[in-house]
Amino acid sequence: MRSIVAAGLCLSALSASRATAQHPSSKSAADSVATELVGTWAGQYQTDHAPPGMFTLTIVKDTGWTAKMEMTSGDQPFPTRVIDFTVNGSNVSWTQELMGMTCKGSAVLAAGTLRGETSCDHASVGYVLRKTK
Repeated sequence: MRSIVAAGLCLSALSASRATAQHPSSKSAADSVATELVGTWAGQYQTDHAPPGMFTLTIVKDTGWTAKMEMTSGDQPFPTRVIDFTVNGSNVSWTQELMGMTCKGSAVLAAGTLRGETSCDHASVGYVLRKTK
């Protein structure tokens, strides 16, 4: 009798593990990208119009995506405002108001880095950012 009960328990456990394996994970690819993107990213920027500086991007997701950005050259911060921050897979894009200009920024998330560029009228700024928190 014990062997029949033990065999029944083994078969139940086996069928439960097979059923679990057949159901897709409740976490989608979009959730995974969102989890990876949310936080603070920092790194240096390069431009042909000024010395290099520091670039910090803080990404938040509540009911929608928002971002705050800080750019500095030496000790001098540049006032900037990010609007229309969007995420499409591992690609992010935004509109940025920087020093009286409207600029378009974009970056691609790959291998733990955000690599991108912001273009303003006659200048462009390139950067590689890594997540700091």
